[in-house]
Amino acid sequence: MARILVVDDSELELSILQKAFRKLGDWNPEYVTSGTAALECLRREEFDLLLTDLHLPEMNGLELLAEARELRNGLPVVIMTAHGSEELAVEALRQGATNYVVKKKICRDLPQIVESIVRAEQRTRQQSRLLQFLDQEDFRFVIPTDLSLVQAVIVYVQNVARRISGVSESVLSRLGIGLEEALLNSIIHGNLEISSELRQDCSDTYRQTIAKRVRERPYCDRQVTVSVSLRGDQLTCQITDEGPGFDVNAVPDPTTPEYLERPSGRGLLLMRSFLDAVEYNSKGNRVTLFKKLQRASESESRRQSSAATCDAEEPVPCVC
Repeated sequence: MARILVVDDSELELSILQKAFRKLGDWNPEYVTSGTAALECLRREEFDLLLTDLHLPEMNGLELLAEARELRNGLPVVIMTAHGSEELAVEALRQGATNYVVKKKICRDLPQIVESIVRAEQRTRQQSRLLQFLDQEDFRFVIPTDLSLVQAVIVYVQNVARRISGVSESVLSRLGIGLEEALLNSIIHGNLEISSELRQDCSDTYRQTIAKRVRERPYCDRQVTVSVSLRGDQLTCQITDEGPGFDVNAVPDPTTPEYLERPSGRGLLLMRSFLDAVEYNSKGNRVTLFKKLQRASESESRRQSSAATCDAEEPVPCVC
């Protein structure tokens, strides 16, 4: 049975809403008369939907919408609007409201709107639960030579690993670092054919050359293919660029003391440190990464499940 939090300070309107919800049958509405009371309920309990009037004492519907989204990220919010509040309803939709219903048509429209939203949310939650039991997945990206996409690919791979394998956050972090170095190498040193030797001095030549070549042919026309396979707790990622490649055997061991402070080889050092295995093809334009996904401990799983899931702003990949 879905739980719905209803916010309206008019006794007449609440009476009308009660009649409308009787048509829904299997929903469980709870009624409050202010935004403050609504927030108190949201702090204590879980609800499937928030239905609120725009005009409320203490705080209006837009303010409640903002607070509710902060408190319960992903909670669907439906705005009730009267004649003359159309602009506010549009603003509410811009700020993240899921839908709106006109009060004078509430008995006719509300049951269908609420049922549609709640059923969709329940399907989403069921799908998320089902994915926890998914044992394998394969996908592939073919991306342009665009550094701004690197973090997006990393986040996607991490999210797949997180939902399928219950992998610990520390392992995901190390996986992300290894993926970032491999992707940056494929784009900068592979497709753009820029040597890391340009990073030896303190000038901006390295960055300037990157900025120049991402707009020049043939460099800007090249792509990077990222193929990921997840089998149980084993993740395999193959990254292929369209550059000329390099002699893998000519690359010095980045772990030797004389190379630790040099920028060249740093990416390979991090990849080998944070991943279980790193293999190149003979041409040197394809790298295969292997990572065993260690599951989170019970205590860490609880911390992860209670943490906020909203995405942070993606950082720009480091090319310094």
